[in-house]
Amino acid sequence: MEKIEEIKEQLSNLVFEGKKEEALKLIQDKFGADREEAEKLLQLAVRESVSPQKLFSVLKNQSERISKGKGCRHVLFKFIAIIFGFFGIPPLLIAIGVYLYMDIQISESEIATGTVVELRPYRNDYDSYDYTPIIRYEVRGKEYTMEAPVYSDTPEFTEGEQVELLVHKENPNLVIINNFTQRWFMIILIGSIGVFFTLGMIVFIFLSRKR
Repeated sequence: MEKIEEIKEQLSNLVFEGKKEEALKLIQDKFGADREEAEKLLQLAVRESVSPQKLFSVLKNQSERISKGKGCRHVLFKFIAIIFGFFGIPPLLIAIGVYLYMDIQISESEIATGTVVELRPYRNDYDSYDYTPIIRYEVRGKEYTMEAPVYSDTPEFTEGEQVELLVHKENPNLVIINNFTQRWFMIILIGSIGVFFTLGMIVFIFLSRKR
């Protein structure tokens, strides 16, 4: 029986060659999956087997085919569009999901004031430190402590500083620091990546259809 890694490699190669239906049929034959299950398994296999080296190799092969007259430019553009979409649409959807979740949470929150009691350091990949504030706050006579989700190499707050919080009315442990960085930084970062690759996908789709 073939190894799982070999099957993943075979499936990803079929997708890169534009033979998605053949890849789905292979999954259905080998695992007895229906169409919907085969789609999910194929996405998982491609995601786990894709690497920058593999993408570069496939792009290089496609370019060589075109230069030798064995292919056409729109095939390469279509392939690049698929890659851009693969890396663009998921981050964009995640950013939209986080925004909607946060918007709902804010609508169900009340304003409270917290105090920065500590700037906790974390060693980063560059052998230096990032800092995140530890904030203590009180809701209906009960004290809580939270750690900010966004770190920075330059402390954004100072110990003893008071900050405005948005605390969920039913679950006081759900807290958002009410400033631009803590509310929007991750959404903007992930969304920007998604927008960049999605726009790239649209451009290459247009180029692939242009004669």
